[in-house]
Amino acid sequence: MPRLLFMAVVSLALPARAQIHSELATAACLSADQDSTASPTPLHAREPRVDRLEEALEELGSAGAASVTWTAISNLVVGGLLVGFGAWVLVDHADAGADDSSVVAGVLAGAMGGALLASSVHAVVGRRTTDQLRVERWRTLRAKGLLDDRALARFEGELAAEAEFARWSRTATGVLYIGVGAAGAGVIALAAADQVPHGSRGLAYLEGGLLIALGLWQSIANLAGTSHTEDVVRRYLDGETSPQVSLTAHATGAQLRLSARF
Repeated sequence: MPRLLFMAVVSLALPARAQIHSELATAACLSADQDSTASPTPLHAREPRVDRLEEALEELGSAGAASVTWTAISNLVVGGLLVGFGAWVLVDHADAGADDSSVVAGVLAGAMGGALLASSVHAVVGRRTTDQLRVERWRTLRAKGLLDDRALARFEGELAAEAEFARWSRTATGVLYIGVGAAGAGVIALAAADQVPHGSRGLAYLEGGLLIALGLWQSIANLAGTSHTEDVVRRYLDGETSPQVSLTAHATGAQLRLSARF
């Protein structure tokens, strides 16, 4: 019986799949025909658009490089602290008997610290960001005189995709920090219910309060604000130029970006 059911499902799915592939092939052929018959618009009539797009690409490239630098520094510092803390916990509790919790805490701290250190090294010696590579591709095409409406459309599509991913990532981060704040409230609730050792109750209240504050701050900043990428793409689509000097807070909540153009 299960085999007959499986064969029935497959027999129903194959025609639908064939129809989908047929529709995709037809759409691809129509798109290819349109591309082959359409003629690119000369860029001499589009120079303001070209300049604004280049400005947006360069702004994202500079911001990406700065973000990588600061991320590498912070990961290096935090990773080193976590590795040191993990090693101290393991060594300090080596003769503490069957204290499995300290071993688990030390190993987890060391693992997270090692991952952050590796991420920091990769940021320093690794490849350039996608924003920087995109700027280089743009400059190469413009220097060779190969920019047309199709090329601009491709770069605009990349910017739209970057903005959409930034929006999704910002929203996901905001939801994540709601969980962090809820965890802090749970720690405080356990301490208030006498489920935490009396000597550690003050520390539990402190850590729970910090988690609640961090969760509220980051969730509001991410869910109510916008990212720098979204701002850049929005300004380009609205035909705006970058402000000469601006001091703006972005979705991380902890980041103030000072930008100046002369």
